[in-house]
Amino acid sequence: MTKSKKNKLKTRLDLLRDNFHTQTLGKILETELNLRITKRRVILFKPNDPNYDEAQKKVPELEKLLKNQNAIFKAIKDMIKEEEKSAKKV
Repeated sequence: MTKSKKNKLKTRLDLLRDNFHTQTLGKILETELNLRITKRRVILFKPNDPNYDEAQKKVPELEKLLKNQNAIFKAIKDMIKEEEKSAKKV
């Protein structure tokens, strides 16, 4: 493998930092935004409005999704720490 081609290959650490960390953070922010909007919809709509029922049902789903995404994000951060430690040993 040529030297220039070798430099272009990404390591696990690069992929974790550049791709997974950033993508997961973006998903978390998107879910947080959707959760805030949905909670506002619950406040704005009246209980007899079909939009109220829909928004009220969606709040727990979004909260669960956010909890799962945060768990994934923590796992990615832990993997980055592990990769950084192993990279230093090499």
